[in-house]
Formats: sequence, structure tokens, C-alpha cells
Amino acid sequence: MPGRPMDITAVIDLQLEGTWSHSDMVANKEFHNILVQKWWIQFDILGSFDVTEVLLDETILLIENRLKRAAFQ
Repeated sequence: MPGRPMDITAVIDLQLEGTWSHSDMVANKEFHNILVQKWWIQFDILGSFDVTEVLLDETILLIENRLKRAAFQ
């Protein structure tokens, strides 16, 4: 059973009030490496998508041409 409305749930205190300095994180080489890896992954995905889109368009054209030729035979 997924639960009842009367069940007590754990509430996480995120402590969202206040301000923090992110300068240590931004200056960290590991953080830079993570950003670079993320960029590489996104760039690879976008590059693959571009190639895939072109190949799909070419495949659709080939199928359309074969269907047209088959219809006239």
C-alpha cells in the first residue's frame, strides 16, 4: 500500500535561508573537471544527434523513392 495520509513523513530541513560563498567550489580543480566532463558528454550527444538526424532524413528519402518506384511498376 502506498501509504495513508495520516502517516508521519520525514521532513528534510534544507536550510535555504542565508547566503553562501561558492568561491571554494568554483576554484576547485575537481569541480572544473566535472564541468568539462559534463560539457564533453553533452557535446558528444548533440554531435551524435546531428549525424543521426541527417541519416534518418536520408533513410526516409530512400524509402519514399523505393515506394514510388514500386508503385509505378
